[in-house]
Amino acid sequence: MRLFYHSDIRENDSEVVLNSEDSKHIVRVLRMKANDHLYLMDGKGFRYTASIIDANPKKCRVSIEEEEKMPQAGQGLHIGIAPTKNMDRIEFFVEKAIEIGVESITFFFSENSERKNIKLERIERIAISGMKQSRKFHLPKLSLANTFDDILSIQADQKFIAYVPTDSTEHLFSKLNSDGDTFIIVGPEGGFSENEAEKAKDNGFDWVSLGKERLRTETAGIVAVQLMNMKTFV
Repeated sequence: MRLFYHSDIRENDSEVVLNSEDSKHIVRVLRMKANDHLYLMDGKGFRYTASIIDANPKKCRVSIEEEEKMPQAGQGLHIGIAPTKNMDRIEFFVEKAIEIGVESITFFFSENSERKNIKLERIERIAISGMKQSRKFHLPKLSLANTFDDILSIQADQKFIAYVPTDSTEHLFSKLNSDGDTFIIVGPEGGFSENEAEKAKDNGFDWVSLGKERLRTETAGIVAVQLMNMKTFV
């Protein structure tokens, strides 16, 4: 499928101009020309059928012929995750979480976080790439919580924190309910502090395990997203 992204396709738009990168790929690499058809996505759940009006390699102009509302994968699934010291790992998580299906991703910093900053603009580019690659049509909402209290104030029908103080901590999958919104937070490489875990519990978060193995932050995030998606289909 010849599928390209354009974030600003309004309801009454009949024509749009694609960015230089996509334009070059369409004209120089795919060798498409006037009247050839392609598909567009806007990250808001729509797929557009379009035909090329002007095959300009710098600003290819296309005509919107049809739009279709597409189903959303990972609806109601929200994950909060502490950015890793190595940004390649968190970018890998974002790409895979989107491929599996997630509605929202919120980044936050906790007491044991080694990284104290994150550039959402770069993360969004990774997210768009993952959305296109997996042919999803909804771009997850990406946000940054300013404080740990902000992450705890997020509302959902089910709220969990990946924290295992004892061997008897229940597994996430056993506590998930397929009805309603689900929110889980995954801590940094050093894990959540005891104070943070208690604070989360006081704010309605259940402590859960993601398995017997010790997981890296990005792996734990991917496992959490996959478990939440599995529960919606069981």
